[in-house]
Amino acid sequence: MLPYQVDFTETPIEFGLATRNARTHIRLIYRCICSYITMLNCGADKMGRIQTGIAGFDDLIGGGFPDGSINIVSGPAGAAKSLFALHFIINGASKFGENGVYFTVEESAESIIKTARIFGFEIDRLIEEKKVFIIDLGRMKEDAQPEITETGERKDLVNFDTIKNFLTNFITNANIKRVVLDSINGVAISYRTSEQLRAEIFRFMRFLRAKGVTSVIISESLSKSGEDTKSGIETFIGDSIIAMGFEKFEGEYRRTITVLKMRHTRHDTATHPFLIGESGIEVASEMNL
Repeated sequence: MLPYQVDFTETPIEFGLATRNARTHIRLIYRCICSYITMLNCGADKMGRIQTGIAGFDDLIGGGFPDGSINIVSGPAGAAKSLFALHFIINGASKFGENGVYFTVEESAESIIKTARIFGFEIDRLIEEKKVFIIDLGRMKEDAQPEITETGERKDLVNFDTIKNFLTNFITNANIKRVVLDSINGVAISYRTSEQLRAEIFRFMRFLRAKGVTSVIISESLSKSGEDTKSGIETFIGDSIIAMGFEKFEGEYRRTITVLKMRHTRHDTATHPFLIGESGIEVASEMNL
């Protein structure tokens, strides 16, 4: 019979001893569980953090993105995904000494820079000082002629391999720590089949992890809430999913942000409203703005 098993045929004294033994074992198990949980929490707290610098957002994710993580920001048109990514890149260079590169596919580099200026970001200075780089993949896509393979297949010259080649050079020569891809959907159309796309996304994200950069990858959403991406592939491979969308509140739509997933860290799971003020995104704690 195990120490915490009780034989009800025993005398009252023997029964009392068995009960005390059971309580002792339960307390020991409880202490072990508590110690393990504390160890995990301490590990999470000591993890390197990459702050976005977005007002009210870093508090939701334990102080910032885990260092070296891949973070999917999904949402419909107008949800401020590109502005979120700009905060991440600009604040990294201006406040935290971490150089960044922003790959844009659908929107021109000029438009991205114009948006940054509107919110008072010092993007011109940071570009001049080679702390921030804006790479216009969309323009490259327009200018480049597609390559025709030996089998007669059309191969788009702007794809994930293009980005990897750029990044290898930037990481080596410009000490890049932060990366934005805006958006993954603009690159995805270069691939003919979902199987090929899945394989290339997997290779690309494995490349980002190997380089140790922290990245924000924008993905278009099919829903107003921002929870459903068009391909669905990247959400399984990414370390976190940040859904930016719209929610109806008291008769009007308001922009919202939700941390749906974040590996290796505790995070807030509530849906939070956010405003776009003079300095950019400001995340609130309650819906009654």
